[in-house]
Amino acid sequence: MLGLEQFSRPNIIIILIGDINNNTCSHVSSFADDARVLHAIKNEDDVKKLQNDLKTIYKWQQINKMQFNENQFELLRYGKNQDIKDSTSYFGPKQQNN
Repeated sequence: MLGLEQFSRPNIIIILIGDINNNTCSHVSSFADDARVLHAIKNEDDVKKLQNDLKTIYKWQQINKMQFNENQFELLRYGKNQDIKDSTSYFGPKQQNN
């Protein structure tokens, strides 16, 4: 029988966020209480897919009564297609119009 004292905070977090990538087409990785969402953007359809995945992840956050630290949100863009980088934005739950 496992006692509660055998579980540390990181183990509980791993159990809680184990399904964060369900229903997403982006690659979602997590370590302890950090999560990363990766998606190659080649065209406008990819932009929509990533935004939908972000929306899904924020919905997961609400369902699981967790809260992301939006002050630690980082958007990294790299690649040669400057037009897509310049013409796209990604929004969290506060900026979206549902």
